[in-house]
Amino acid sequence: MSVDLDKQQGISLSKKLRSNLQLKQKTTFQDTFSEEVWEATYKDHNDETIDDTLFRVASAVASVEKNEDLQQEWTKKFYDLLSEFKGTAGGRIYSNAGTGWNGTTLMNCYVGPRVDRDVDSLDGILTHLRAQAHTLKSEGGWGENFSYIRPRGAFINGIGVETPGSIKYMELFDKSSEIITSGSGTQSTDKRAKGKIRKGAMMGVLDVWHPDVIEFITAKQSPGRLTKFNVSVNCTDEFMDKVLRVMEMKDEDVIEELDKWDLRFPDTTYERYEEEWTGSIREWEEKGYPIKVYKTVSATWLWDLIMESTYNRAEPGVLFLDRANHFGPLNYKETIAATNPCGEQTLAPGGVCNLGSLNLTQFTNGVGFNLDKLRKYVAYMVRFLDNVNDLSNAPLAQYQHSMTTKRRVGVGILGWGSALFMLNVRFGSERASELREEVMSTIARTAYITSIDLAEEKGMFSLCDPKKHVEGVFVKSLNLPQKYLNKLRDIGIRNSSLLSIQPTGNTSILANVVSGGLEPIFMPEYVRTVIVGRMPEHIADVTPKWYEGEWHETDMFKFVKEGDEEILHGVDSEGVVYKIDQNRGLTKEVLCEDYGVRHLKSVGKWNPDADWAVTTDNLDVQAHVQDLTGFARWVDSAMSKTVNVPNDYPFEQFKDIYLDAYKAGHVKGVTTYRAGTMAAVLAAKDEKLADQSDEELILDDVKLPSSSPAMMKTIKAEGKKWYLTVILNEQQTRPFALFVHTNSREKNVTTHGAVDRVIALARTKGIPKKHIEDTLEKISADSNSAKMTRAISLLLRHGVLIRNIVSTLDKVEDVFVGTFLFQIKKFLGSYIKDGERVEDEKCLECGSEIVVFSEGCKKCQNCGSSKCG
Repeated sequence: MSVDLDKQQGISLSKKLRSNLQLKQKTTFQDTFSEEVWEATYKDHNDETIDDTLFRVASAVASVEKNEDLQQEWTKKFYDLLSEFKGTAGGRIYSNAGTGWNGTTLMNCYVGPRVDRDVDSLDGILTHLRAQAHTLKSEGGWGENFSYIRPRGAFINGIGVETPGSIKYMELFDKSSEIITSGSGTQSTDKRAKGKIRKGAMMGVLDVWHPDVIEFITAKQSPGRLTKFNVSVNCTDEFMDKVLRVMEMKDEDVIEELDKWDLRFPDTTYERYEEEWTGSIREWEEKGYPIKVYKTVSATWLWDLIMESTYNRAEPGVLFLDRANHFGPLNYKETIAATNPCGEQTLAPGGVCNLGSLNLTQFTNGVGFNLDKLRKYVAYMVRFLDNVNDLSNAPLAQYQHSMTTKRRVGVGILGWGSALFMLNVRFGSERASELREEVMSTIARTAYITSIDLAEEKGMFSLCDPKKHVEGVFVKSLNLPQKYLNKLRDIGIRNSSLLSIQPTGNTSILANVVSGGLEPIFMPEYVRTVIVGRMPEHIADVTPKWYEGEWHETDMFKFVKEGDEEILHGVDSEGVVYKIDQNRGLTKEVLCEDYGVRHLKSVGKWNPDADWAVTTDNLDVQAHVQDLTGFARWVDSAMSKTVNVPNDYPFEQFKDIYLDAYKAGHVKGVTTYRAGTMAAVLAAKDEKLADQSDEELILDDVKLPSSSPAMMKTIKAEGKKWYLTVILNEQQTRPFALFVHTNSREKNVTTHGAVDRVIALARTKGIPKKHIEDTLEKISADSNSAKMTRAISLLLRHGVLIRNIVSTLDKVEDVFVGTFLFQIKKFLGSYIKDGERVEDEKCLECGSEIVVFSEGCKKCQNCGSSKCG
């Protein structure tokens, strides 16, 4: 009875505390989309308001304190931290802390553990696959370096065949993710069920020395391949230094010798292979063990291949993990091998981290930032995240071991772009750099000081070697007070790593739509399409029951084309646009406004034409690079950051972004997005998403005029030089027809069925059969290259949107960088406006294809989620 009584008293005290706190500090939503994200993503079935969610999280995280007084004290402080979104927890913490869902995790970031021996045997690979499956099931984001798998064509002694290679095995992991993260596809009838589960994203890494690296670089150029992965090449210091030295050389003979790069792997027949191969070629070579060179290539050619792929397809990303290991505070105990899906956490195998961010919009004071207030809440955040390591479950014992022995946390920021708007400071300006140094030095030093104090109170992390830790490169760079350096040397530190800058996709929206992470504002106002969780009563009678298989028009809903998908589209009596598609179900369009813009409007200071009111699309590239290198100095893990460049940005300057980042010394990875290189959709306030309704098809026969503006373009593809004559429309805004010829003897190229796809699109669009058949007759004797361009010209003349032509070409398999068809697609893509949809990319949470590149990740504009966050 006494136990039951104590429990009842505890519940009563908790309710009283919650009531008192919620009376003092009330958090309100200023944006309907923020509230909808909370309801769909973070609201537990017992939560009635956002304040209930914040108290649930605060009290759960404080429950690990050693006595009731401390639990009550830190419940109050953690609630204070979370209220008004001064600090935001990682999504898993909001969703799962205090809910009783014991099969879930509070951790956002994982890198898969390695088996002890025979790492790339079938049993070893399937053990890694099992770890991936359990990680995704728990809602964690998962990363893996696949360099441990022997390359395509390597001989397998036991069965006398050659291995399919690391990329083929990645497809197994890709399929596993597709199945595990798909859910049931139906709405739950259990009121306790979450509105939405997080469908864990994945990062696949391959080291630049691996023989499969060329296939890896080009793998995602094939539509539908490795769709669940972000992919990044780990470029070692040895490789990057070689590339830089070759670029500086003048002597051709020296260049030819220096520019050689061996793609190599251990000799798998060597007697120590099964016992000692772990995936690190450096460790293997340092032992003097034998290797097999599969191919020797030009280092600068390989670098250009990486650059051209990411220039045209935004993948792969580039990692500098040698830099991550150099600056890693625990480099005396671990070797970092990969990152989480968004790249902000560089982790050793079996590594794990939880995340939280300070919302900088809540720390402005009109002229800058209130640094005393910032110090207070940074200290709260460090303790909050440290407690999460004791509270959280982990899907595997290796992860649990990492949580308790390393105690990593990731304190970051969000709202940097919004805060600069509020201060009328231009992103990337000298004043912005001054503010960045003030903010980040305050956060970094306060985090380390707090963790040292926590070690004194609660004990250091168990793997800590205080004398080695205090001598770390990053720790030394902080210039901590001597008092704290002495304490660190004597008693250690509570957390092995403390700082990262995450993309904060959903949590930025939750916090009343602030800019994500360290990114600039994408748009002051924009339209998002969001999933409608519950059927609005006023449209229930005119909405088909798609979830029961009904798929027909009604008085309200009519079929339209959106991209290449047929959806149902309708507008209610209040002008709200609703849509139904077979992946997401019922959605609606909502107008979102950035927090900083909303604040300035409220005080009468918003000026969209001001010099400081810059957004992603009109920022100088160097402003992005400057912030990338500037923030990196203050982060002991890494950052999620996208450098946005215009479509016509020169390729050589594009390569300099990566080289400058490497030469800066602190940067551990780079991601870029060149506008228009993938088809994407972001709708501004006065601009609907580009869909079929924009397409004005011409059904009459269309002849080339006797004279037209034209241009000549030379393209290099498949070892030949091609001359492309482009006839432009009268406004000179888009191609009207294409003609191609080459002086090469061999004029045929492989088009992989692309002509058939283009003709099928013409039929789908309703271009009259007569015009299609006339074209087919005229091109029947042409070379493949001429057939391709003349078939495309048919679509152009009849008004088919270029983005729909490119979307069709994207579905053609085996179209790699360097092929004729890729170059034609690349040319057409240059006419697609910025802000359009990422083709062949589905949101991992809602299945939507409306995904844009923004804020360090691919972000879904339908549900607000990030593919990696």
